[in-house]
Amino acid sequence: TDQEIIQGIRKGGKHREQISHYLLKKWNGYNHQLAHKYHLTPSQQKDAYTDAIVKLISQVDQGQFNGKSALSTYFYTILNNVCIDVLRNASSNKNKATEMIHEWTSIEQDAFKLIGQKDLLDKVKYVIQQMGDSCKNILMDWGFAGYSMKEIVERRQLASPESARSIKYKCLKKLKAMMTSDKKL
Repeated sequence: TDQEIIQGIRKGGKHREQISHYLLKKWNGYNHQLAHKYHLTPSQQKDAYTDAIVKLISQVDQGQFNGKSALSTYFYTILNNVCIDVLRNASSNKNKATEMIHEWTSIEQDAFKLIGQKDLLDKVKYVIQQMGDSCKNILMDWGFAGYSMKEIVERRQLASPESARSIKYKCLKKLKAMMTSDKKL
């Protein structure tokens, strides 16, 4: 019953996990119905359904479900809204990766373009090895390992994140110059 589902969710732990598995199977028909209605891909359909289950559990746990409708009706509304969100995101975020890259400076964008091209990756690594320990360490920490400036400061005993950024900027500029001046590396 709805009450048993609600109690299981609110108990948490093992009970919530069991209810989650139960719900994933219980209302799967809604999933197919709405996926067909909105022409979702199988991947979008799966993501929408699991997101809707997570939202339902969260809302029930936080007391947002007031019981004025059946829990299945409430879930259907959530799933419908999630499907619409999936469609919006698919149509409006086609250039999501490009939008993220606009946050970087032009030199950093150029470095990403160089690094992003698989055939140049070995050349980039080779050039970085030739740049000296300071540049090599910062660029490898930042560009390949994904450390933040704060983490690089701690790893490399630098004065501040600003000094790490400054060194990174100079090293990226040097990398770009070395890559464009000697294309036969």
